[in-house]
Amino acid sequence: MTIEDSLIGLLISDPAIIDGVRIEHQWFDNPDYVKIVKACKKTREKGSYEDLVTLGQRFPELASTLVHLSKNAPLRVDAVPYASLMEEDFIKRQAQEIGQTLLQTKDIEAVFKASKEINDLLEDSVPTTSKTLPELMSSTLDRVNDGSMGAPTGNSVLDGVLRGLKDGDLSVLAARPAMGKTAFAIEASVASQSRGRVLFFSLEMPSDQLIKRMWCNTGEVQMQEVFGEKPDPDKLQRAINKSEGYKIEIIEDFTYVEDIANKVAKEARKGDVALVVVDYLQLCRTRQRTSNREREVGEMSWSFKMMAKNNNLPVLLLSQLSRECERTASKEPELHHLRDSGSIEQDASVVIMLYRSAVYGIEENGEYFDLIKVLKNRNGQTGRIKGNYFDGRHQTWSGKDFNKDNRPPF
Repeated sequence: MTIEDSLIGLLISDPAIIDGVRIEHQWFDNPDYVKIVKACKKTREKGSYEDLVTLGQRFPELASTLVHLSKNAPLRVDAVPYASLMEEDFIKRQAQEIGQTLLQTKDIEAVFKASKEINDLLEDSVPTTSKTLPELMSSTLDRVNDGSMGAPTGNSVLDGVLRGLKDGDLSVLAARPAMGKTAFAIEASVASQSRGRVLFFSLEMPSDQLIKRMWCNTGEVQMQEVFGEKPDPDKLQRAINKSEGYKIEIIEDFTYVEDIANKVAKEARKGDVALVVVDYLQLCRTRQRTSNREREVGEMSWSFKMMAKNNNLPVLLLSQLSRECERTASKEPELHHLRDSGSIEQDASVVIMLYRSAVYGIEENGEYFDLIKVLKNRNGQTGRIKGNYFDGRHQTWSGKDFNKDNRPPF
């Protein structure tokens, strides 16, 4: 596979890369590749993507080529290095052609013209979005001075530590089953929706179950009422009234990380997206060819990292933990308990783990307790935040202990 083959293969297997990587048709020598890139860019301008199926229908004579390129595309979805090499080769070829022209002329005007062509060529290679260091410093200083929070989690102690979930960061929320991961994600969604739309990709629960939990989160009804007993009509109506205006979009019909990335890129272009939630990683799949499950999970976590970065959005990715943590005396989770891949820890800017001692019947000083463990925080502190946070009746992690006496949380 050449660089040309690899870049086209990436474009076919992950159409959303066209949103974050500059690819120009004139870089390619192969006329078939020129047609493919032109088609992809034209369709993107109309708000859609070309993929293997649509390109096959558009160019039936290239069907076998398209399948071959897609199957043999590089496993890493980051296309930037391939695009950079393609652009460099294009510039070299153009410069060589201009140089050959210069060797064959003695006309001084032709020399000046060739010099201008080379300068124009180099200028065109610089992305229009590039900024000078003073410009970057100025925008960074503005963010420092305004002290703005990222997307809130709904837990005031945790938000005090993290300053919210930041744009461009992948934050991983991990726990064993029945620890309240989805409740935490709902809490964060409700807290963040006042800032903009929340895209909640639910791979585990159907939307009606999430809606019921959201009603419980309002504090008007309880879990046993909406999932068993018939709730009081007045209370239920109050819960509906409180939640019906939430800007939370529950998306159930996506399994492949590539489809999730495409959807997020499309919604990000519309603007007003405050948070992306994916529940949860181990239920996702990728169209990339991988040799084992650990490699597959690693590819997916990298995709979610790039999704956050390329769209400048906070992504909260839920993840399962392995059973290994339950074989310890304390049952408390650690980073090495992340299930299926160490790449998750590497790709995430923040790793949060949940632990509820009541699940294991473990008491401390005669009481059950909850832990929100910040085990990785690229830009701040890590540690154990202990308190009584989880309320299963109302599916909330905001809890009772809001650090009211200003004690350090760790």
